[in-house]
Amino acid sequence: MTLSDLKTAQLNFREAEILETIRLFGRLDTGDGKDIINLKPHSPEESLPSFENRLDLDAVTVAGHSYGATGVLQALKNAHSEDTPINGGIALDPGKSSGPLNDDIDVPLLVMQSGEWTEKQVEFYGQGSHFDVVKKIVQNLKNGWFMTLAGTAHPSCTDAPLIVPWIMKMVLGTTLDPRVALREYIAVSVEFLDFLRTGQKKGMLKGEVTSAKGPLGDAEKREKVKGKLGADWEVHVVPRE
Repeated sequence: MTLSDLKTAQLNFREAEILETIRLFGRLDTGDGKDIINLKPHSPEESLPSFENRLDLDAVTVAGHSYGATGVLQALKNAHSEDTPINGGIALDPGKSSGPLNDDIDVPLLVMQSGEWTEKQVEFYGQGSHFDVVKKIVQNLKNGWFMTLAGTAHPSCTDAPLIVPWIMKMVLGTTLDPRVALREYIAVSVEFLDFLRTGQKKGMLKGEVTSAKGPLGDAEKREKVKGKLGADWEVHVVPRE
């Protein structure tokens, strides 16, 4: 198996895992929990059956970071079909070496990148720079957002900065307080989830493009806008309408 074949197989497997998880939630909601073996140690016997009639399978949103973000885009390939009831996706720092990114998407998508991920560009599978590839994917959507949180690094949307903040600053050069960064990511994610539910754009989602070309353009044209907690965001793509 070539490296390219391996990455394709890995992404197909990840897509299958995501879809199977959604199907499992569907079984739990319809009352099959009693027939599913719960392998979690010391879990109450009624835990899985308790999900019956409690899940909204018409509003499934997938989210992931890095390779997980690549997996999100992959899972959106057949989104909002009867077999794939996904209504949107949140991709944080889509992978640069986990395989080509799926661009066959027909549901709303929010892509949030760290400052480090946006600044350090790589040639992406012969398609151009990674930033440009991601931008084109989002631009082709009816409802797509692409933005960068300045002062952050690739792990900034994880719990790593809270556990070892000094390493983040020393090794990765982050300048934004890790708690502020996480709350900014969460705030925009919640605004996106609200949009999926109500169709209304709030906060960062109702703003304009401030930095269309990002690291590929002129420095003086890279304007920023303040987020909910006062951090700096560069907005690269917003919906056409």
